Amino acid sequence: MKRIVKVLNPFLLVIIAVALFTGCENKYPNSIYSPNAKYNPDPVITDVQPKLALAGIDTVKIMGKNFSPNPEENTVYFNGKKAVIISASETELTVQAPNVPSDSVKIDVAVHGALLFAKYAPIKLEYASIEYGGFDDYMNASGLACDLSENIYVVLTTRKVLKVTPDGTQEDYGTVPFFIATGMKIGPGGYLYILRGNRTVYRIPPGGGAAQKFVPRISGRIYDLDFGPNGILYTAGKADSIFSVQPDGSFLGTAAYVDYSIKSVRVYDGYVYVAGEYNGTDTTIPKEGVWRNQITSTDGKLGNSELVFDWAAYAGENGPSILSITFSEKGNLYIGENRDNAITIYSPGTGSTRILYPGVIFPPTNYLSWGNGNYLYANRHNDMNASERRIMRYTMKVNGAPYYGRK
Repeated sequence: MKRIVKVLNPFLLVIIAVALFTGCENKYPNSIYSPNAKYNPDPVITDVQPKLALAGIDTVKIMGKNFSPNPEENTVYFNGKKAVIISASETELTVQAPNVPSDSVKIDVAVHGALLFAKYAPIKLEYASIEYGGFDDYMNASGLACDLSENIYVVLTTRKVLKVTPDGTQEDYGTVPFFIATGMKIGPGGYLYILRGNRTVYRIPPGGGAAQKFVPRISGRIYDLDFGPNGILYTAGKADSIFSVQPDGSFLGTAAYVDYSIKSVRVYDGYVYVAGEYNGTDTTIPKEGVWRNQITSTDGKLGNSELVFDWAAYAGENGPSILSITFSEKGNLYIGENRDNAITIYSPGTGSTRILYPGVIFPPTNYLSWGNGNYLYANRHNDMNASERRIMRYTMKVNGAPYYGRK
């Protein structure tokens, strides 16, 4: 069989190729690049301070050049998260660090009218707040205490006392004959003192074990306690008095608080501070506040009551209530709230207030205990909402005031 091969005319091939080439329409958009366009100089970052900051809390200064003095013409990202610009100049941007904790944060700065980003890395953004100790919805913890080794202690509704070591490990420490603790402190010699809201002071010996009655029956219900510099225990509640308890367990009412319901007790700088509500008829006394009594003798006697902070006037009608108090080493009063904000800071020297870490930490703050450095621990005990039941650890920029019982 013959094979038939058809050969196309070379001239015809040329005509087809030209037709195909010229018949293709270019559907790409015109280039946006214009060789005659004028652009602003690209921004440059030369330094960032500080290089360690609290995520979501601290301000960060970005130094360099070619920034816009108009804040709206700058855009700053921390690991891709947009930061809020507080102020701007051609050589410096001040921003609030976004809540993106990381050991290695990259900063990118874009300026309107410039082609390229400025880049800087790394800086570290530390957690301002963490859930601490591995607690979950099913662990209903009350009370809170911290010892000299930074172990914390709480009471569970299983009647166990739980110890959490600094690495976050949970350990069974002791047992109590009740479900909820209203107050806890480490006392002299390493004893753990616990109240349950009745008339009895309990304590667990150093190393753990079963709680024993230290003071079997005080003349009124007591909710919280703290130790003074001479080993005296001060306690109060719905008892019409602050009681001073000697190391041998004997006690004496040392300051009258008739018609008060005291929720929190803290000793600071020669005074016993109490926070709570007043339910009497004297209209000159705030319905809720913080008061103090000076320690006037080595055996625990107290002076007259002084109003420190009128919480009722500050919070307003139907405002949040005080649940707990503590002090920083600088003398600022930290007030744990039941709602609205987690903690309000009151400065007695100036009378000013501010909210601690708004939008980052949340109420309720039933119990507060400063560690031995810059960690502040909080128990968000909540009987109604299990998802809020957590022990929190807040990273502070200041240490706490001394806890005399830890010595």
